Amino acid sequence: MLGIIIVNYKTNQRLIKYINEELVKVQYPHKIVIVNNSCTTESNEEIAAGCGAVLVEDRDSIDKSAGIYLLGETENHGYARGNNIGARFMLKHFPETKYFCFSNCDLVFQDNDVAERLIDKLEEDPKIGLIGPRIVGLDGKDQSPRVMKNVWQLHIIPKLFYPAFPPRVRMKINNFTIYNAYSGEYDYLNGSFLIVSVSYFSEVEMFDPNTFIYAEEPILALKMRNAGYKVYFYSEVSVLHEHGVSVKQNNFSDFSAKCSYESNRYYQKTYKKINHIELFLYDLSYWIYFNIWSRLFSFIKSYILRSS
Repeated sequence: MLGIIIVNYKTNQRLIKYINEELVKVQYPHKIVIVNNSCTTESNEEIAAGCGAVLVEDRDSIDKSAGIYLLGETENHGYARGNNIGARFMLKHFPETKYFCFSNCDLVFQDNDVAERLIDKLEEDPKIGLIGPRIVGLDGKDQSPRVMKNVWQLHIIPKLFYPAFPPRVRMKINNFTIYNAYSGEYDYLNGSFLIVSVSYFSEVEMFDPNTFIYAEEPILALKMRNAGYKVYFYSEVSVLHEHGVSVKQNNFSDFSAKCSYESNRYYQKTYKKINHIELFLYDLSYWIYFNIWSRLFSFIKSYILRSS
């Protein structure tokens, strides 16, 4: 069985559309678990009515004949913890689950059998612990697979000397994607649509719950590789990613910047084992970026707008 886990945050209509129009294409035996972060009674009712989900009131006793389960969470657990909640629910009630699919709701399947073909590849090579398809943005550009950059390339130099880099260079620094990649092993994958072996996922202790958003994919990929399993990109199937739906709707810019700083700091310190000097420079570079460069550029932008 495949457990499809979707973490939702205030994108109810997009979620309903995704389940009704895309996930109905999945033929492999499956259950869908929706983790509705920061839920309200109204949002739970809207989702349940829109896609036929069963709202789980008692998590110790459920109707196992249902196809879609809705877990209402009053707290916003973020991506990693939210997915872990869904995964644990599946393991508790459906221990026969062999694979998990962690999916965004802002996707359109460009190949109807994307899930089945990814699972076929997993079964063909039992050393693959984590697999993902080609993910294409609305601009037509690939968003996966991705390369890991070190703390100097990605954080310290660009943030310390932010004004020295023109916008085009900054975009290149912040781009992790390998374009037109062939199927094979890579550093990590875009987390919008991932399928994992349940046994391997459990072995590496699931997603690290110490991140909220950002850095979950490289952490999981690193844990998989350290355990001896492959992180595999399969270019033969693809999904369209309407990236940014929830961010644009919920004005996450400041919050995202804070989460990015904290999650990447945790990743660099805990998993990449950067030294004390690098950690100090990481913190210093972000302090300078937030308190000097960001404010300076905001002031200049406001001044130009007022002058015009």
